[in-house]
Amino acid sequence: MHHLAIALHVLSVAAWTGGLFLLLVVLRPALLAVEPAERMTLWARILPRAFTVSWASAALALVTGFGLTFSLYGGFAVAGMHVHLMAGLGLMMTGVLVWTYLRPLKRFELAEESADVAGAERALGAVLAWQWATLAFGAAALVIGGVGAYIGF
Repeated sequence: MHHLAIALHVLSVAAWTGGLFLLLVVLRPALLAVEPAERMTLWARILPRAFTVSWASAALALVTGFGLTFSLYGGFAVAGMHVHLMAGLGLMMTGVLVWTYLRPLKRFELAEESADVAGAERALGAVLAWQWATLAFGAAALVIGGVGAYIGF
């Protein structure tokens, strides 16, 4: 059973982080070639789907991560440092997800709905800036999870 939980955990973090990489490194620069009003309309269609993947990935990663910490290690008291670091990064990723959803994303949606292109661009800039932080946390979590136990964490 642990093998399935570990696989789901890794896949959820990889999907979340990989989705952010695609959003930030591939889509963002490609969409700069599109006129601002149309670009905001495209982002308004992309972001709800991206956030749905992020919410599902976050939920699965947290449930499997904390579940494994207690079922596999017996809790944080005996878990290695890599487990503590992954848990902290996962909580930070989730905190950024919640913050971005409640503030900058809502500002973007309101501006886009009211055809305020300049306001939508500003809010989108904040959404994407926070997602860069989440991408960095996710990449760090993947590396720590992959090598942490082998390098004495």
